[in-house]
Amino acid sequence: MTTRTSNSAGSIGEVIGNGGRVWQRLAESKEALTDALDEKRRIVNRAWKRSREAAGDLVHETGRSIKRSPFRSVAIALGAGTLAGTLIGVLVSRNGRR
Repeated sequence: MTTRTSNSAGSIGEVIGNGGRVWQRLAESKEALTDALDEKRRIVNRAWKRSREAAGDLVHETGRSIKRSPFRSVAIALGAGTLAGTLIGVLVSRNGRR
């Protein structure tokens, strides 16, 4: 019976020792995950900022283009509206036939 006790005492010590290593590795993994998430957050924030700037530039350039040639802009808008209306009309009439 003493052999059994010494074996179980040894295995309990191993479990406790392994538990400490597990907690250490868990803490290291948590830190690595936190660092990776922070880096991804920075990347997303930079992309969002660039996207907002690009959208602002596009709106500004569109306004300048409309001011430079207003008749052309009206013609393009009229053509786009006519095309969109025609496509919607065709799609609606197809769905009504089914």
